[in-house]
Amino acid sequence: MLPTTCNMPDIREECPPLLPTLALINSFFEDPSPEFGQYRKAVVRWIDKAISEYSQAREAILAQIEEQNRTPEEMARTGRQIYMFDFSYAIEHCLMLTRRLLRALERMNSLPEVQIDRTVRKYLQSQSQNLVDARNFAEHIVEMISGGKLPEKGSLFARLSQDHKGVEVGGDVVPFSQLASTLRKFYSIAQHLVDTESGLEDGQKS
Repeated sequence: MLPTTCNMPDIREECPPLLPTLALINSFFEDPSPEFGQYRKAVVRWIDKAISEYSQAREAILAQIEEQNRTPEEMARTGRQIYMFDFSYAIEHCLMLTRRLLRALERMNSLPEVQIDRTVRKYLQSQSQNLVDARNFAEHIVEMISGGKLPEKGSLFARLSQDHKGVEVGGDVVPFSQLASTLRKFYSIAQHLVDTESGLEDGQKS
């Protein structure tokens, strides 16, 4: 399915990479605890990459829309380009990374150094089910194929939803607005983890 409009919110400018800041902080401050340090590194890497993949998926949609505006003469010279394959690869990886972040959030709650706002935790928990379902389908395609358990509807691979407002895989749809909001929430968590014990903030209370 080729897009006619881009419904993916642009979050790149408001969520710049955090890994360079974390590397700088680690050169001056010790981790509050070894376990916290490992979680912090993982979460920062995953959210940076998830947002990068999301942004690449968005750029693929914009490129595909622009492609459809090319003149017949231009297409005759160079052929038609299909950027939605790039969209599928990037958005599928974004979903998998978001699932990792959800799992990390569950485990980090037991750490005393991690003080995540209660409303943020509840929001992410409330939004997690269709994200998890879509990721699980994408992750276990081989088992489904070999077991003959193919979906009765939907796509084997991530694709643009029928209304162009989300990503669909295996019949599960994740709206772009939900995915963008979830990534923004995780970015705020990662930013808090970067600042924890660095003297850059007093810390958030749950």
